[in-house]
Amino acid sequence: MGTTQSYFVRVIDAYAQAAQDTTQVQVVDTTPPVVACNVPATIANPPKGQSFQASAQDICDPNVDPVLSNYSCFKINGAGKVIDTTHACNVTLAGDTITIQHGTGIGTFIQWTATGTDHSGNHASVTCQTQITQ
Repeated sequence: MGTTQSYFVRVIDAYAQAAQDTTQVQVVDTTPPVVACNVPATIANPPKGQSFQASAQDICDPNVDPVLSNYSCFKINGAGKVIDTTHACNVTLAGDTITIQHGTGIGTFIQWTATGTDHSGNHASVTCQTQITQ
C-alpha cells in the first residue's frame, strides 16, 4: 500500500529549446513495527496472577496491536538440562496480554512470541521471556 504522486518536469535551456517529461513516485511503507514485551526478566510467584501487555509502535500506522502466541514453560536442572514443563504451566494468552497464574512454579522460565503487523503488511516478532522467582 502506498501513495503515488505524479510530477511533470519541463526544462528550457539558454537557446529556448525545451523538453518535458512526467514521472510517478510511489511512497511505500517497508518498515516493520517495533514490538516490546514489557515484562521484567524475573517476577515473584504471583499470589493471584499477574498480567503483562505487549506494545507495538510504527512510524506510519499508529494502531498496531501485537498478538501473543506460542508460549512454553521450562526449567533448567542442576546439570544444565532443559526440562519442558509447558503441560504444568498456568499461563493464559489473550490478544496482547499474558497472564501468569499462581502455582506456575518457582524457577520456571516462561517464553512466548509477540508479533505486530502494520496496515502495509510489515510484521515483526520478538521472543519474550521471564522467570518465576521466590
